[in-house]
Amino acid sequence: LMQHAWIGFWEAVRDYDACGKVPFLAFAKMCVMREIQVALKMARRQKHVPHLTALSLDAECPWIEDAERTVLDVFVDRAAPSVDDMVFGPPQSAGPEELVAWAERHWGLRLTELERAVWRLRLEGHSYAEIQRILQCGYKTVDNAVQRLRKKARKAIARSREPNAVLA
Repeated sequence: LMQHAWIGFWEAVRDYDACGKVPFLAFAKMCVMREIQVALKMARRQKHVPHLTALSLDAECPWIEDAERTVLDVFVDRAAPSVDDMVFGPPQSAGPEELVAWAERHWGLRLTELERAVWRLRLEGHSYAEIQRILQCGYKTVDNAVQRLRKKARKAIARSREPNAVLA
C-alpha cells in the first residue's frame, strides 16, 4: 500500500495546478486516497490470483527432497502412454497391417490409401516428420489424415455403443 500511496503523491506533484483554488495538501491527500482505494479495489477483485499463485511447471518441486525433479516431473509420468500412444500405439497381438484391416472390417471404416498408410506408420511408431518423409507429402497432409482417422474412429466407437448397433 505504501507504494501506491507514493504513486498517488507523485501524481499529485505531477498534476497539481498552482493557479487553482485548491491547496496542495488537500489535493495530494485526495490523490493518495484515490490511489489507495483503487489498489484495494483491485486487490479485492482477485482477478490475478490464479496467475500470482500458480506454480511453474519448470520450478523445482518444493515438497519433495529430490531437488532435481520439477513439478512437471512429479505430476506427469513421462513413462505413461499419451492419448496418441493409446490410440495409435503398437498393438499387443497383431501387426499394424492386421490391426488396420481389422478396424476396417469390424468398425466399418472406409479409409483412403493415405489414411491407411498413415495409420500403419503411426502404429509402427513413426513420427509425423518420418511419415512425411516416407510418404513424400507435407506435414499438414499427415496431420489432416490423422485428424480424419480420429474423427472416423470416434464415430465408429459411438456407433458401436448404440444399443442396436450391428458392426460389420
